[in-house]
Amino acid sequence: MQTKLQLLGLVLLLYCSIGSQAQDFTFSKGEQSFTHDQGTMLLVPWDSKMFLSDINREIHNRTGLELDEIKRLFREGFCQMYAQEATEKFGVVDLTEDIDGRVSDLDYIHSSVSYTYLKVPPPPVENENKAKALINRFKQKDSPDQRQRGVNVEDGELYTYYDEKERFMETQINNPDLVSYLVETYDCDYIVFLNELDIRVLRDHNQERGQVWDRQVKVHYTVFDAEGTKLVSNAAYSLFEGQEKDVYAIVRRNFTEPSKRILEGITQALAAQQNTAEENDDDY
Repeated sequence: MQTKLQLLGLVLLLYCSIGSQAQDFTFSKGEQSFTHDQGTMLLVPWDSKMFLSDINREIHNRTGLELDEIKRLFREGFCQMYAQEATEKFGVVDLTEDIDGRVSDLDYIHSSVSYTYLKVPPPPVENENKAKALINRFKQKDSPDQRQRGVNVEDGELYTYYDEKERFMETQINNPDLVSYLVETYDCDYIVFLNELDIRVLRDHNQERGQVWDRQVKVHYTVFDAEGTKLVSNAAYSLFEGQEKDVYAIVRRNFTEPSKRILEGITQALAAQQNTAEENDDDY
């Protein structure tokens, strides 16, 4: 009997040891509890065709991941990192989670919107120098024949270029019933459209060949309130070193910064909206 108990103990010990060494393939920082005093956001991830990346082949060669899996991991990873940053003040409903028909709703949403390619708006004065320096790093050298060209979504394909101005994709809602449907279905106060994800190699052709270039993460976004009024629309950025080719590391280390910038844009837009409402009240 004692021998059987000893054997069972060894099996349990081995099982726990194996479990503790398993790699964590999620992006979560663990369960957190907050009051969500600013309301609830519905997080709408980009359509799969709205993903532009210069590093897919590098990631595949390093990890063996196929393109569809790379796309899925980046999309789910960004939404998880954004939700973690947002949940201190906002509730978040993430449509990448396949719960109660959310995937079919995501198809419905993407078929109900279109995109407009706009210039990135100027940063607030207090952040102007830092923001300009960051954006200038992301500009690619253009040639004269590029300057009259544009970016469009045609026949389900994304056609893009770089001109002399930094630009981003803004969501346009074409279906007049979309916002009311989403607000009623998900009981949300805001709808955050993540319009596009770009991951670019920041090549400088004036530098020596063979250099490992930095990478740029650029997330295009548009935010509406429950009435369908646009609150803010812009792009958020981060940089990471070219040696990093692991999807999980890229997500954990580099998706937090653009998430924070998006949340800052929303907070500033809500504050401006509140100030306008108070000024209108004072006029009466």
